Amino acid sequence: MFGNAGRGTLRGPAFYDTDFSVFKDFKFQERAQLELRAEIFNLFNTPQFALPNNLLDTPNAGQITSTLHESRQIQLSVNISF
Repeated sequence: MFGNAGRGTLRGPAFYDTDFSVFKDFKFQERAQLELRAEIFNLFNTPQFALPNNLLDTPNAGQITSTLHESRQIQLSVNISF
């Protein structure tokens, strides 16, 4: 198939990922604190494709048939400490 081909001969697509987060703290009295947090994973919703199929004796040889991650995810949280 590949004969004496070296390691890393088959390569997949590039991986681009941008995450974003915003935090805000509010203080109430001397001891109480409220934290609001918003986190966005895969901000630009860029698809991350998996590696191509490396079995050359199948009809799917060299084809990319899946993605690595899900699409954009947003996470909101509130934290109260005292």
